[in-house]
Amino acid sequence: MGVELGELSVQDLLGLNRQILAELRARNVVRTANPPAGDWAELLVKTVTGGSLAPNSEKSFDVLTPDGARLQVKARLLDPDKVGSQTLSAIRSWNFDELVVILFRPDDFRVAAAASIPVASVKTLARHSSHVNAFIVRPTRALLALGEDWTAEVMHAAETF
Repeated sequence: MGVELGELSVQDLLGLNRQILAELRARNVVRTANPPAGDWAELLVKTVTGGSLAPNSEKSFDVLTPDGARLQVKARLLDPDKVGSQTLSAIRSWNFDELVVILFRPDDFRVAAAASIPVASVKTLARHSSHVNAFIVRPTRALLALGEDWTAEVMHAAETF
């Protein structure tokens, strides 16, 4: 192939992953595009806060900050074909202090927007879904405006990998 993967940045590898999944879908090899957005977002939040990742078994939060704040991290790879219909993964517990939302650009997995939103503010826009027995939140401008803009910090963190 000629590409030395070891010489690519983490962001370049994630962008390449997206292209590969699209080609596999076009060839009917896979049916979904489950990108590694969640794990990448959690690592970025850990880096920004200097915190620690919660164990995989932790259901309520993903990152614990040095001052003890529990952060739930939700990420979404933006899909221009589904504007307005996208949701974050379901929230099944409100046992966290802030929701950190990171939105990635679809073409290269770069950070498009990021915000840290107090849990009480998130609840104002969440709707309960009996189908999944959880709360659903859409990553809208209104949601992001309820919190602190972390876009620059998260972009900077991404550049360190």
